[in-house]
Amino acid sequence: MTWYIPPEWTPTLYTALAPFYDGFAQRVSREARRRATELLNVQDGDAVLIAGCGTGLSIPLLPNKRPAVRITGVDRSKAMLRRARRRATGKPNVTLQQADILSLPFETGSFDAILSAYVLDLLRPPRRVDALHEMKRVSKPGARIVTITPALPERADERLWDLLVRAVPIALGGGKPTDLTTALQNAGWQVAESLRTRNVGLASHLLRAVHV
Repeated sequence: MTWYIPPEWTPTLYTALAPFYDGFAQRVSREARRRATELLNVQDGDAVLIAGCGTGLSIPLLPNKRPAVRITGVDRSKAMLRRARRRATGKPNVTLQQADILSLPFETGSFDAILSAYVLDLLRPPRRVDALHEMKRVSKPGARIVTITPALPERADERLWDLLVRAVPIALGGGKPTDLTTALQNAGWQVAESLRTRNVGLASHLLRAVHV
């Protein structure tokens, strides 16, 4: 049986993790975030949503020095957002606000591209579909979404991570190996590309999908 952190615990958990999060997360997610921003293929004039921006590790990887690109990051945790704001300093086209990905405070059809990194795997499967429906609502037809989750294990060292997460569910902040292909499809996204990356023995699964 897979154990999930109750949603009401998440802000408290990530408030506790915020001071330590970057040191670990940067090491295990660097390559996945770099590839994800490439797959997102941000163009001049795009409005980009980072759904669950955490401490803002993806912000420096996006084209945030081009004024025509507008980047909006949301997260439930005030503590994580405080750290994300440091990364947004000097980037006038980056806006950060507290919000839940299950109820985004944006109008329908607001975004051209969405990045969701290591967030949807925290949710129970039905809630993942709900969140992806909400992301589709705020995206324009033809918009791209790129998701990153811990990958289902294929190698021995990856299975060690899987065993650790099962034994200590908060080891990855509540994250767990997940394949979002079906969830994306059930939410009405068309999956276009799938790939895996690895850092320090932890594999990540990236999916690129399109709003059709």
